[in-house]
Amino acid sequence: MNCILGTQEETDVVSIDILTFLRDMVNQTVIDLLFINNEGLEFDLLPVIAVGDLLKESGIVICQMNVEIHVSEQEDRLEYFASMMSDVLNARRFALLHWWGHQRAFFINIQHPMCVEKYLVQFFK
Repeated sequence: MNCILGTQEETDVVSIDILTFLRDMVNQTVIDLLFINNEGLEFDLLPVIAVGDLLKESGIVICQMNVEIHVSEQEDRLEYFASMMSDVLNARRFALLHWWGHQRAFFINIQHPMCVEKYLVQFFK
């Protein structure tokens, strides 16, 4: 849906997977900050980045993520959200540093040494 001045219209969009986007279009192996606001699809994307090994196996490192997570009051959606966040935190790749506002979450990669050195060590010297 595309919303223009209060009216909505259907719009076709092209979509690609995160690996293709980062590897072939961004063409960087280290992503310092990834900002995610994809209107509900973060429930599919966040586990791919923070739990799965797809990016790791492709040599792509994401150091920080700022994610807008769209949680509704529907019980099944809340349960899915809790399960997803549990998986993300149990993977021990990213730590949730801050949660505020409209379900905005800030994660930092605590598994990759380069990310830890670049973004965390300075606070513990």
